[in-house]
Amino acid sequence: MRSRSDQPPSPPVPAARRTACRLAAAALAAAVGAAAAQDAAPDERGLYQLWQRLAEGRDSHDVLAREALAFASRPGGDPLELVGYGLAGWHFLKAGLRAEGASALHAQEQAAAAVRGGGPALGPCAQRMARALLTRLDRERIEEALRAYYARHVEFPKTLEELTPAPGDPPLPKADRWGKSWAYRLEPFRTLKGLDAQHYELRSDLLGRHSDLDAFLQIPYASRIVLAPVDPVAGSAGAGTFAFTREGAPQERIHLTVGGESGGAILAYAGPGVLVLCDGDHWKVLPRPRSASHG
Repeated sequence: MRSRSDQPPSPPVPAARRTACRLAAAALAAAVGAAAAQDAAPDERGLYQLWQRLAEGRDSHDVLAREALAFASRPGGDPLELVGYGLAGWHFLKAGLRAEGASALHAQEQAAAAVRGGGPALGPCAQRMARALLTRLDRERIEEALRAYYARHVEFPKTLEELTPAPGDPPLPKADRWGKSWAYRLEPFRTLKGLDAQHYELRSDLLGRHSDLDAFLQIPYASRIVLAPVDPVAGSAGAGTFAFTREGAPQERIHLTVGGESGGAILAYAGPGVLVLCDGDHWKVLPRPRSASHG
């Protein structure tokens, strides 16, 4: 029998597996920490510094994702960790790191269900964002199975029930992350008759034409959030009402309280130092305006 010192060394753990383990631990810590914390003080300064770093775009998406993840996974249950997880997930996906992106988004979804503080809109916005990106990742699995089916049959199936996962893979998701069945249909060629199973459309009903992950990732981050805060509205009695302008319409004033929506953008968080907007897919972090309006 070999002594312990005679045993051959264990093979090294692959880097991707080590990263996945760390992200899984971060997800668990996020859920536990958020549930245990009671109205933890939001680190607005840290979030804004992170946002500025991401906006500069000087580093790779991989590096930026890990910075965002480090902000989000700190202990203490900061409600703004939801923003950090969302930023980390998007940048991981932009870097082509699907597993790391999925882990960050799972952490965001778990933390959104447990976080305390941050107002009534931050958690729902984070949950919607996580579900949307995870749905797009699930859709990629369905598309992979469709390609495998086509390689065997030289046509696509009439229904998704005919698909099977690759050996060793978990079952294919039968619905999006809201529990709604996939919208799948075959699309015949317009000019070639009789070839009805050579093209398909696959969507989440809630995401519609933005269901495809690669196409979605081509949209510049937060580019669809076109509101800019002008000032807090005087006499809002602490309700946190803010006046915004919209790109292309600088004379128009839009008043929003936390949870209010205009043009698809929601005021998700209003703190003493920053405002956070969300469009269901992206965050946007802005400094809180100081002057008061009397309109």
